[in-house]
Amino acid sequence: MKKLYLEPTLYAFSNALAVFFAYLMHPYWSFSQEPWLVVTAFLMGQTAVVRIYQQRLNNISAILIGLFIATILGFATPSVLYVCLFFLWVMAGFVVSYLLPFNWHRFYMVVNFLLIVLLGTLPIIRFNASFQARLTDILIGSSIGFFIPLVLIRFDLYRKFRAGILPLLNAFQDYLKLFEIYSMKANEFDRLKKQKAIIEQSFNPSLGYPEWAFALGFNPGLRAGFRYFLLQLERLQEIITVMHLFAANATNHHALKELEPQLNTTLRLNQQLMSDLMGRLNGEAELHHSENFTDDIIALEASFQQIEPAQLALLDSSADSLKLAGLIKAMKDLRQLLFDLLISVPNFQVNRHYRGAK
Repeated sequence: MKKLYLEPTLYAFSNALAVFFAYLMHPYWSFSQEPWLVVTAFLMGQTAVVRIYQQRLNNISAILIGLFIATILGFATPSVLYVCLFFLWVMAGFVVSYLLPFNWHRFYMVVNFLLIVLLGTLPIIRFNASFQARLTDILIGSSIGFFIPLVLIRFDLYRKFRAGILPLLNAFQDYLKLFEIYSMKANEFDRLKKQKAIIEQSFNPSLGYPEWAFALGFNPGLRAGFRYFLLQLERLQEIITVMHLFAANATNHHALKELEPQLNTTLRLNQQLMSDLMGRLNGEAELHHSENFTDDIIALEASFQQIEPAQLALLDSSADSLKLAGLIKAMKDLRQLLFDLLISVPNFQVNRHYRGAK
């Protein structure tokens, strides 16, 4: 768990260093000799790691608009100024809290805007510098706050993404292993139920699940691949749910016993693909298996056709037959989905056995 907090700590340290650098350079680089250079360097650091570019550009826009409004209000009398500030704060709070869906990023943008307006209209610093001097200081401070963290720390979003999904893949793998035990011992459903709950908990962002890949403004070069992978994991959860519903409602254990050899072979190969997927995410070398990843599915379907009626589409098909057919379809879909996930991993080469399942 300590590794999960290392990156935010380094990010906070880099932002603090940017503010300290701006403070040191203030006597030499500030054109207005007002605190704009340090303030903007600090405000630029109030962004999330995964949306650093988009949010900092938005922060610059909010700060510049706030400076423009503060310059205009600087010509007002104190009574008019206080009334304008009051209505500005009320309007901003109404827009953020009621008019638009609440969003923390938008909230911080509005806070930055209001803070710049307030600082620009304080009597202590009013009319002490020109608009051009303040604008220059803000641009310098924004540059310091924008570039120093990027130069000092390289954020490995792929590693952060991988650390978030590996516990979920481990939970899926454990469920497949328990399901293989269940196919031989029908009284093992309670263990399956507990493992299913662990899978659902693994989708919790507070436990590391990288839901931030769907955030507005996420890195355009990474979001397509990351989001595709997460959507496939949601599909994997749906397949596991189908298997779980079969385990919860299956009554024809005789048919299940007859299919046990073929079913366990398919489960074992699916577990092998899941292990390969986790290995590829950990940077392990590609494995070339001697197994064929197509024949077991064909054998499973053929065995099912021998046990159950051939015309499963008929309305008079038994409920148990339909449930078993759904389980076999889930196994087949799981195989294809695991291949899709493997192929989506960078630098993955499809050998002839993997290609056979396509």
